[in-house]
Amino acid sequence: MQEIETPRKIAEILKSFHIDVKTNIGSRGVIGVIEGGRPGKTIALRADFDEQAMLIGGKLLLSLVNSYVRDEKESLHHVEVKK
Repeated sequence: MQEIETPRKIAEILKSFHIDVKTNIGSRGVIGVIEGGRPGKTIALRADFDEQAMLIGGKLLLSLVNSYVRDEKESLHHVEVKK
């Protein structure tokens, strides 16, 4: 089953904060673009709303998302745990 309402709601909330929104990225992705007023480094934040649940230790269902972002000078790695 494809998640349709969540990306719509995310886009609606971002727009309510006057954030430029791009939708249908990779079919259901949403990007909010916030332009800074000064030159300098760029920061990117990522959040996932899919439910790829897994059983951990026979008790706890979690959805784990790993991502790795890298440019020529710096990198960012995050692991998101959703209960």
